[in-house]
Amino acid sequence: MTWSYSELLDAVPPLYAPVLTHLPFQNMTVIMGGCDQMGADGIPIHCASFDTLYILSSDSVGSAAPKVTRVNVSGKVFPPPRVFTCTVMRNNNILMFGGGDPVRPLADAWILHTKNWTWSQETMSGFPAKGIMGHGCHMANYDQILVVGGHNGDGFSERPLSVIKVRDMAWTGHYDTPQVSIGAKVGLGLSVVVVVSAIGAGLFLRRRRTKAAAAAEALKNQQGSTETDRARNRSLSTSENHHQRRRPKRSQSSRGASSGNGDILPRHNRHQQQHRDHDDTEPPSPVSPTSPCQPQYDIIPLEPLADHERTLHGGGGVIGTRVEKPTTFHSTRSTSGSTSSTIIVEPTSP
Repeated sequence: MTWSYSELLDAVPPLYAPVLTHLPFQNMTVIMGGCDQMGADGIPIHCASFDTLYILSSDSVGSAAPKVTRVNVSGKVFPPPRVFTCTVMRNNNILMFGGGDPVRPLADAWILHTKNWTWSQETMSGFPAKGIMGHGCHMANYDQILVVGGHNGDGFSERPLSVIKVRDMAWTGHYDTPQVSIGAKVGLGLSVVVVVSAIGAGLFLRRRRTKAAAAAEALKNQQGSTETDRARNRSLSTSENHHQRRRPKRSQSSRGASSGNGDILPRHNRHQQQHRDHDDTEPPSPVSPTSPCQPQYDIIPLEPLADHERTLHGGGGVIGTRVEKPTTFHSTRSTSGSTSSTIIVEPTSP
C-alpha cells in the first residue's frame, strides 16, 4: 500500500480531471479529455477535445520513463470537450455517458471503437433530460451498468441509483438479476453428460483392465501348472528308465538254458517259492539253523559211559563223577532246501 510516481510523462500535458480507461486485452490505458487551465473562479477552462488521446503501455509503468503514445482519432464525429464524465469498457470498446462542459451537464452517450480508433454517438432511451455530470458508473455484469449520484445543474440527480441496459441502450431504474439462459442451461447439461460419460468410460476401462490382468494371471498360473506336470512326468519317465536299465543281467548259462524255456526270472521266482514251501512243511530241527554257534554244555552220567571213559583214559575214571563235555553244532542247508545237522562231542579230562 505505497504511492509511487514518475517524474516524467512524455507527450502528456498537465491535465485536470482527465478520463482514464484500462484495456486489459491490449495491456494499455487510454488517457483522454481533461482541462489544462483553471479560471479565476476555480472553474476549469480550456478542456481538451476527444479527437486526440494518449496510450500508456502498462508494461512501462514501473520504469523511470513510462512509454506514452499520442493517437489522433480518425473520423469527423467527436464528443465535445467535457469533464466529470463516466466511462466503462465493454467488448474492448469504451462507453462514455454524460459529463459537464464544464459547468453545463450533457445528456449524450458515445462509444470509442479501439479497433480503428473512431467515435460513434449512441441514442439512449430514458436518459436524464437535464443531463448529468459528476456521476460514477461501473459495469455490474456484461449487460448492465450501475450509475450512482450525479448533478443535473439544478441539483443532485433525482435517481441516486440508475441502471443502464447496454444491449437495449436504455437508462432505467430496474436491475435484472442475472439468470442462466437457455443456452447456458443446455451447455451445463451437456457438460454434466460429458463429465458423467467420462467417469463411466474411465470405470469401464478400469474394469476391463482388471479383468484382463486377472485372465493373464490365470493363464500364467495354468502354464506354470502345465510345465510342472510336464517336469513331473519327465522325472517319472526318467526314473522308470533308470530302474529298467538296472534290471539283473542273466548269466551265459541261464541265457543258454532259457533260450528254449523262457526267461530266467520266472524260474528264479519259482525256485524261491519252493524253498519257502519246504521251510513251512519241514519238521523243526532240534538245532535252530539261525541260532549262533556257541558252545553248549550237557551233563552226562558216568554209568552209561564208564567203559568208554576207561577206554579213553586208561581206566582212570572215577565212578560217579560228572564230566562237562563241550558240544559244537554245525548246521548246513542243501541247495534243495533240506537241512542237515552234525554234532561233535569233544572229551575232556575228569
